[in-house]
Amino acid sequence: MGRGDMAKNHITIIHKVLASMDMDLPHIRQEAFLHQGDLPDHLYGFSIHQVCLSLFPDSLYNEILGYNLGIEMFGLGAMRLHEIQKLRRHGLDVSYEEAHLSIDNFSAGHARQSAEIVVAYLDEVLRGSGEEAVQREWRRIWRGYASFAYFVEHALVKRVRAAEAAAEPADAPADTPADLVI
Repeated sequence: MGRGDMAKNHITIIHKVLASMDMDLPHIRQEAFLHQGDLPDHLYGFSIHQVCLSLFPDSLYNEILGYNLGIEMFGLGAMRLHEIQKLRRHGLDVSYEEAHLSIDNFSAGHARQSAEIVVAYLDEVLRGSGEEAVQREWRRIWRGYASFAYFVEHALVKRVRAAEAAAEPADAPADTPADLVI
């Protein structure tokens, strides 16, 4: 939210970046948004997945912890710097990438906070229910993390699918994307 500073609000920054790309999207609540052609349809699965997780915070808490960990760890350091270089080369706004370069870090940023939340949660589970429960809860957290990776780590998903296909008998039923996610 930008800590109350509208110039640092994610939505404000995203609109600034889109404007640097000469993209003026209608508001998402306007029917014209349905017919805009600037944002490709294949990108919506990522957002829909986030919305679906958020609809069930009590029953999918572990998966949300893992998904958030994936988001906060994604694109740390070198990846963000590379994106900034590419955007600058094309004369596009870099404010979104610069903001995340500073707030998503391992030392004290969102990545560190997210990891600490996972550790604290698993410590609480260990104290209350034991090691077997920790393994069960961790598996769910990992699934949430993997569900984020499904949308951004395309080469990894392809390798996992190929390895699984090679290990399964030819007559085994094929996995669906849902099997890979949650």
